[in-house]
Amino acid sequence: MERHDHSVAYANRLMEKAIESTSNLNPAPYIARVLARDKMAPEAVQQVVPSLLLAGIDTTKSVLNWNLLYLAQNPEKQDRLRAELHDALGDARLTEAVAAKMKSKLPYLKAVVRETHRIAPASAVMTMRTAPCDLELNGYLVPEGTKVGFNIYSMQNDPRYVEDPSEFKPERWLSEAVKARVGTESEVIDNPLLGTPFSFGARMCLGGRVAELETFAFLSRIVRDWRFTTKEESPVWKTVQPLMTKPHPFPAFHIEPC
Repeated sequence: MERHDHSVAYANRLMEKAIESTSNLNPAPYIARVLARDKMAPEAVQQVVPSLLLAGIDTTKSVLNWNLLYLAQNPEKQDRLRAELHDALGDARLTEAVAAKMKSKLPYLKAVVRETHRIAPASAVMTMRTAPCDLELNGYLVPEGTKVGFNIYSMQNDPRYVEDPSEFKPERWLSEAVKARVGTESEVIDNPLLGTPFSFGARMCLGGRVAELETFAFLSRIVRDWRFTTKEESPVWKTVQPLMTKPHPFPAFHIEPC
């Protein structure tokens, strides 16, 4: 409860700061625009903001943990990513201009994040919808009102669509590999609904784009400056999901500066 109260107080301070800065920013912060519409009372917004803050932290933490673990277990992939980072960024700081072009300038980084999401998504079911009427889905009758979860894990780890699904291969998401799948049964894994841990549609995660940029920025800095491997060559863990997935126990790392 003490941590919860601290989070609520911190979120409220951020909210007040956003509102105070409205006159200096164009467009105004999203929270200020929500309040200006007069469709939510300030008290209701104060209840929602801490939840969004906590949810954003947990999801991003899970995504980062899995990326670090699979890079630590695959040093040759880590070296390839490091080489790309040095070529694209050199020793310069990660500026706004570079950050805006991360997806185009750093295709292997994007592929690493995508491959990690395939093998170990933050949650196997990232969105849920209520059936608006009686439906037949893949031969199953789904009565109206049934909650239907979209499983993003099973299809992306099915050997019918993914070659060597247990292996960490970021190369399968580079443009040449994606083009090679066009028109084949495996093309289904490139559906954009499978490619994000932040859901989709009108109710997708409000901070999804921010979290994605945080992930790219964090990995860019860590991988460029540090070399890390798991202390054990083949550590054993199991995947658990208290809120978002995580390896338990989390393997110990050996870390050294590059």
